[in-house]
Amino acid sequence: MRAIPLLPALLLLAACSDAPALRNDRNEEEDTGSAPTDTSGSGAADTDGSAADTTPVDTTPPAANTPCTVDTVATDCSGGYGCDGTLCYVECRDALDCQEGSTCLVPEGARYGACQPGETGPVPGETDYAYVAILSTATSQTSLLNRHPGPDIDAVEIRRAGATLAYAEIVQGQRRGAYLGSENATLDFSSITGPVDSIPIDAAGQECAVDQPETGTDFQTYWSMGDDGGWAIVSFPNDYRFRAGDELVVWEIGPTWCTNEPAGANDSYDLLVGKFDISFSTFRSADSVRAVFCPIGASGPNGDVTTIPFDPAACP
Repeated sequence: MRAIPLLPALLLLAACSDAPALRNDRNEEEDTGSAPTDTSGSGAADTDGSAADTTPVDTTPPAANTPCTVDTVATDCSGGYGCDGTLCYVECRDALDCQEGSTCLVPEGARYGACQPGETGPVPGETDYAYVAILSTATSQTSLLNRHPGPDIDAVEIRRAGATLAYAEIVQGQRRGAYLGSENATLDFSSITGPVDSIPIDAAGQECAVDQPETGTDFQTYWSMGDDGGWAIVSFPNDYRFRAGDELVVWEIGPTWCTNEPAGANDSYDLLVGKFDISFSTFRSADSVRAVFCPIGASGPNGDVTTIPFDPAACP
């Protein structure tokens, strides 16, 4: 066999070992040339703002007994959970207690459930009823011959499991009843909306500031309905639909709540509920409201605060 000279052999081996390195260098040059050019100085190739937001969504429930207020719930209660006015919910009651795009699945018969991503259909127990109608049934002179005749409605509330879920935010329709020739100083029906305004102001918490219109103050905390021709229809935030067991609370100025109010005024009223698809243009009188809405209860003989559980079985 013919011997290979040593020097040429070494040169051949060196050439072979350099070949892969040269190919890698060429590939790197080609890759560098094809990469997007960042002209913004930010180091990002996407310059049109179309990149998806990858910020993770915090779905962690708040710690048990986390304090909160209804005004600061977004920062107090992690994971998008709600506030009952004092403490954050650890579980959810409905989709309002969950992050946007999630729903609350409540097991049959349970008070609370768990937030689940995605829209998975109606909340169990949810009905088509979404509106409350209050109809005056006051007829006596004791109730009507004064500067705030008939039921004096301050607020309408929904409660669930003893906690406030919402207050009425819109008056969808209303009409004042007659008041036997006396004047009505509380004509602002929008006073029905929002939380309770006529909160007791004395040290014992029993004397209510209910006479602002009579002392020249423009702010009115309630609306006086007049006689049995007076009515109002209210709705709640987020098109909320009632569930079995929800409590509907009508805050009417009366002697139990405000001891400076006289007893025996007979400011009575009926409470009815209506479905979400009703047409408000059809209502012209108390009788037309009664023809469409479902009665669920009435106040006591002297009005005052009335709490009535909603039972959908009573309203087919």
